[in-house]
Amino acid sequence: MLIGLLTLAFLLFGRGHETFLLNPELPKSVNIYVKDKERKKEIDSLIKQVEKTQVAFEKKMKGVYEKKLVSLNMSRSSVPADFQSEYELFYKDLNVLTTGYVDDELKIRSFIHPAEWDSIMNKLAKTPDNEKAQKGLSAENKKLHDKLLATCNKYIPVPADKATAGNLLDGFEKKCDSLGNAFLNLNYRYLQIIRPYNTPRADFLQIRDQMARERQSYSSYLVNMRFKLLAITPEKNWENLAKELNSVFTDIVPGASK
Repeated sequence: MLIGLLTLAFLLFGRGHETFLLNPELPKSVNIYVKDKERKKEIDSLIKQVEKTQVAFEKKMKGVYEKKLVSLNMSRSSVPADFQSEYELFYKDLNVLTTGYVDDELKIRSFIHPAEWDSIMNKLAKTPDNEKAQKGLSAENKKLHDKLLATCNKYIPVPADKATAGNLLDGFEKKCDSLGNAFLNLNYRYLQIIRPYNTPRADFLQIRDQMARERQSYSSYLVNMRFKLLAITPEKNWENLAKELNSVFTDIVPGASK
C-alpha cells in the first residue's frame, strides 16, 4: 500500500515528499522562467535549505522513530501506550516539518513574479489519471494484504484464530484503500492550491491537518491490529510474524519519501 502511495506522490509532486519545493524539476523551471539573477539566488538558497531540512528529518525518522517502533513491535511486553507515545512524538516533529514547508511555499512566491509562477506551475503541476492511480494503489494494497495473510496462516495454527487474522487483515486492506483514496484526493487538492499565486496560508494548513488526521487514523488501526494478532499468535511464533509486520511500522509516513 505505501509503495503505491509513494508512486502517487511521485506522480503528483515529482518525488514522494511533503512539498513541491523538493521536486527535482523545480530548479530547472526556475532557471528557465526567472531571469533575474538575484531572485534566482534567493530561490536557490530557499530550495537548498528545504533539502537540508528534509534530509535531517529523514535521518531522525529512520534512526529514531523507525528503530523504536520496530523494537516495540518485536517485543511481546510492549503495550499500546508505548506505541501511542512514540507516534505522538513523531507526529509532533512531522507537524513542525510540514508547517515549515507551508511557510516556504508561500515565501518562494515573494521571489517569483505572477507570470513566472504561472509558467512554472504549468510545467510542473501535471495532474495524472485519477482512475489509473486508484487502480495502482488498490493493487499494492492487495499485495500487502496477501503477503501478511500468508505469514499469519503460517504462524497462527488454530483455525479459528486464522479466521480472526484474516478478518483483521481484510479490515486493514480496507483501511489502506481508504487512506490511499484520501491521499489521492488531498494530493489533487494540493495541486489546485499551489497553482494560484495568491493562495492563502489557511488553505495549505487545511491540507496539512487533514493529511495528519488520515495518517494518525492509519497508525491507530495498525497498532490495534498488531495487538490483536499478538493475542492469537503462539509465543514461539511471534518473532517471525512480527518481522513481517515491521515493514508497515517502518513506513510511518505514508505518502512521503523513504
